[in-house]
Amino acid sequence: MFDLNCSGVRLDITSKQKITNSNLSVKLEVNHYQPDTHSKIIVKNVLKASRLELIGKISLPPGVVGSTTDFRCDSLLTDLGSAVKTVPAMNIGENKVKASHGVAVAQFNQEHVFYLMSRGLSKKQAENLLVRSFLR
Repeated sequence: MFDLNCSGVRLDITSKQKITNSNLSVKLEVNHYQPDTHSKIIVKNVLKASRLELIGKISLPPGVVGSTTDFRCDSLLTDLGSAVKTVPAMNIGENKVKASHGVAVAQFNQEHVFYLMSRGLSKKQAENLLVRSFLR
């Protein structure tokens, strides 16, 4: 949990992880308590034989005029056994704020792997390159 208690404060979080053979539930909470507070959360996940539930709870109560928040979560599923559930939960009680969120989930694209293999990479090298590019 992150509490933004001082006007003008900025919270930037970037999280990148590879999750293998796991079942995880993660809750990230950001509370804006003063005007002109700003938060930006970017989460990138690569899942293999895993399940992930991510809840991003962001609160902008009355009085936090001029505050901004952005929550993004992108996930790459490398196999059919993986799944992700992302819940961006925003509680907005102030009209004079900017709030946005976005979620994207993609399956591993075998055509991309094949293309890189046709250029001389092994399957493992091609998959590793695609994962690194996604997490970049």
